[in-house]
Amino acid sequence: MIICNCVSIFLTSLCASAPIILFFYTWRNMHRADDDDFQRTVGAFIDGTKGGKKGSEWGVMLVSLAFFVRRSLLCLTLVFWYEFFWGQVAIQLMITLAMIILVGWTQPFDSSFANRIELFNEWIGLLILYCIMCFSDFVPDAETRNQNGVVLIGVICIHAGVHICFMLAGIFFKLKLWALRCYNRRCRTKKEPETIVRRRRLNRGLKTIQEEEDEDEDADEKEVASSTRKILERTPTQFDS
Repeated sequence: MIICNCVSIFLTSLCASAPIILFFYTWRNMHRADDDDFQRTVGAFIDGTKGGKKGSEWGVMLVSLAFFVRRSLLCLTLVFWYEFFWGQVAIQLMITLAMIILVGWTQPFDSSFANRIELFNEWIGLLILYCIMCFSDFVPDAETRNQNGVVLIGVICIHAGVHICFMLAGIFFKLKLWALRCYNRRCRTKKEPETIVRRRRLNRGLKTIQEEEDEDEDADEKEVASSTRKILERTPTQFDS
């Protein structure tokens, strides 16, 4: 039992201290955000954010740190406040509202679409917390709780549906890009023989492409002149007959 407690305390301390150490290390070395060594070391901590832009360091760092803080506080409240429902909900509400204010104010992500999606996720989380509050003694009527459950399912379905639509749209655009690449490759393959011959002759140093084009024009002119001469030679004979 003592060994298990010691191992648990060690792992808990490690999990609690690692994000703090990572936070300070990233903050002190934020000027190296474009460096390859920095990206390999802690690039995942600021991935998808404006980490390399001046003036956005604090917003990026706080949003990244909030990812760990939210989950750590959830674990602590579930362990030490397992009977204090309102304490668990209050802490999650506080973090969610703080994230909405922080993301809306600092715009820490590298695109406006990512910032809007993050705000959408936080608002959905806030609605879910409101619905969870209504499952407590705050709402004593069983029928009202049942209706609240339907609303909660609807909110979760809307959240999942939006992300599924974006995921399918991304897959569609990737397939469209793949089809265009295949079509362009096929078109290049049809024109390839003539181009390959000319490039081979160019690489061998025999003739330049311009010289070959001039030769083609000369051949066309000779063919036209020959046809014209044959017509002129045959025309008197036809009139005489």
